[in-house]
Amino acid sequence: MTVEWDAEIINDLPNELIAWRSLAAAAVDHAGSVRFEPAPDGEGTIVHVSLQYDPPGGAAGHAVAALFGEDPGRQIEEDLLALGRAMEVSRRGASSAGEADARRVGLQPGGER
Repeated sequence: MTVEWDAEIINDLPNELIAWRSLAAAAVDHAGSVRFEPAPDGEGTIVHVSLQYDPPGGAAGHAVAALFGEDPGRQIEEDLLALGRAMEVSRRGASSAGEADARRVGLQPGGER
């Protein structure tokens, strides 16, 4: 199932932050932000993603979606890892896998994405 919505940007700081929220008629009420910060070692960028949403069907709808692999948190993690690999390939011509990718894109287990 595909869900689409219209959103408005509520904060935009170039190279630092972009934040949005869904418009009133959206099928899924949500808001989110992506924040970028330089990595401590000066190599790369840490990406923080925050997403809040009210899934269709409430908690039960979220549980059903998660059973079918449609959990937004997991999708964000997978997308950020793919982005990190693509950026690394672009920058160095090769990519390492696993935990190094997670650190490079700023994923923190059980924490902010």
